[in-house]
Amino acid sequence: RGLRVVGQINDKSKVDLVVDSAFVLGPAALDAERHGQGILDVVKTAEDIGSALSVAGYILAKNLLKYDEQSADPDAARRLARSIGADREFWATMDQLFYGYLARAEGEDDKVAMIESMHEAARQSWQTTVQQVGRNARNLKAIAQAERKFLHDMYHILKPFREYAE
Repeated sequence: RGLRVVGQINDKSKVDLVVDSAFVLGPAALDAERHGQGILDVVKTAEDIGSALSVAGYILAKNLLKYDEQSADPDAARRLARSIGADREFWATMDQLFYGYLARAEGEDDKVAMIESMHEAARQSWQTTVQQVGRNARNLKAIAQAERKFLHDMYHILKPFREYAE
């Protein structure tokens, strides 16, 4: 019982990294009819959280590069956002969390616990991101604007799971 994923990560037709992973799947993960939707929900939520972190990182970069009222160059903002890597720590944490989730996934409670773990990983990743930025008034304003978007997106991503937990 298991799942093997083989793939490559490349940029401009150059292979940078080859990924070869083997996952131990619990019985629930193999019962797609009963638990497949829960696993898909976890994967979709992780993608949404990663996207929210990336967008917040871009907003942070754009506002850091903004001078007076002139907007920042979008290409420079994208490069800085990639350099900041707001979602990098989140995805590294998700590797470990997801392996454990696949091994033990049994039902809705496990799914909600996984979502809560992902929320904590996203918060930690965002805190790591903002610690990289200086603490002058302009940077604090940039952090506040990006964080407002991040928290708004996280609220909407996690809202369905909070309703279940209540």
